[in-house]
Amino acid sequence: YYERGNVVKNSSVTGSGVYIGGMYGYSMEVYDSNVYDTTVTSIGASSYGVGGFSGYKTGYTTRSCGVTRVTVSGIGTEHGGFVGRFSGGTIATSYVQDSTVNAYSKVGGFIGSHVNGTLYYSTVTRSLVNAVSAYAGGVAGFFGDIVSSHGALRQTSVTDPDIVDNDCA
Repeated sequence: YYERGNVVKNSSVTGSGVYIGGMYGYSMEVYDSNVYDTTVTSIGASSYGVGGFSGYKTGYTTRSCGVTRVTVSGIGTEHGGFVGRFSGGTIATSYVQDSTVNAYSKVGGFIGSHVNGTLYYSTVTRSLVNAVSAYAGGVAGFFGDIVSSHGALRQTSVTDPDIVDNDCA
């Protein structure tokens, strides 16, 4: 079972728990789908897994999907322009552009927190990433250590980023 050709435009998604996304809270296999001009907000201090496309991604493949002019924000952790928590499977030829991600920690232009899975041939362009505490990155806010985490980032690029990690003081 898979999803294909879905579009979310001019929307607002707000949640106080876990796995909050612009299109999906929890996703597995998705193709050719996009989120435009949408705001995704977590309002709980213990919220995590918040993303412009999907809050939580595991298993199977997500391919040729995109996020454009999306704002992801909250006071929790694991917030990403595309996915908040990436825990398995593959994301390929997908993108985040002209978007903003702002949260407490583990904040990434594409992935908030990478636990497992492979991201390849994907891009982050002209996006702002801001971590109030720590772990801000153009692609991933937090990438699990190489010993215990399975997966990879391959041929993925970041262009014109604006990254702020406020834990450097």
